[in-house]
Amino acid sequence: MGFIGQGNPKLICYLIHLEKTDPDAYISIRRKAFEYAAANSYNPMKMATSVSAGEIVDGLKVVFGIIKLIIKIFFSDDEKKKETRADQIAKEISKYTYAELFESVRTVDCMSAKEKAEYLLAHEV
Repeated sequence: MGFIGQGNPKLICYLIHLEKTDPDAYISIRRKAFEYAAANSYNPMKMATSVSAGEIVDGLKVVFGIIKLIIKIFFSDDEKKKETRADQIAKEISKYTYAELFESVRTVDCMSAKEKAEYLLAHEV
């Protein structure tokens, strides 16, 4: 199934920022998006479902495992109750469908650094 969209501009901006600030999380999300698209490209109904926050968090657990350990060791109980970075990313990504995620990741992958900067200037509020 060929995807013809260019992705969601808000999601693309989020992914560009994520790629800059947290490349490991971006790579994990990118991998998940491409794997899901490869497995379900024949089924438009599955591609139109919202992204499962649980799947994103599972993919990010390895990335953030060390960070969680450091937080548990050095910070108080109040800090532990705050939402983790993986949860924040999963919450943001789960607002979109798998098709939007795949198209947006694909669009970000095809952009040069200059194109990303221009895209952010054009689309960010």
